[in-house]
Amino acid sequence: MFIGTPAMNTVAAHVVENGHRTLDIGGAQIELVDSRRLQGLAGEVVMGVRPEDVRFASHGMAGLATAVESLGYERLVTCELSVGGTSVVRIDAREPCPARGSVVYLAPDPDAITLFDSATGRRL
Repeated sequence: MFIGTPAMNTVAAHVVENGHRTLDIGGAQIELVDSRRLQGLAGEVVMGVRPEDVRFASHGMAGLATAVESLGYERLVTCELSVGGTSVVRIDAREPCPARGSVVYLAPDPDAITLFDSATGRRL
């Protein structure tokens, strides 16, 4: 169970070794920063990242913006991911915000990614 509001985003991913450790999430590639700590890791994992550590980008995990909640100083944008599941992005109220129904691409901060074992749920 994750503590905090909004909750940590989690999505199934595949660790690929291609000269460095990379996460593949439905074709979106994210190079892992601390690959020494993950030496020997390969296969299925769960990627976790907090909503404030995800940004809208020109490429990345594809999705559809389904809801925008304005909280005054910030907005929470809920996105349905093309690989399945949802992801919440927390942005400053002054940042551009996608309209509901817009196709979006999400880019998690590689430094903020936490990986979990897909079978046990334990942090790797």
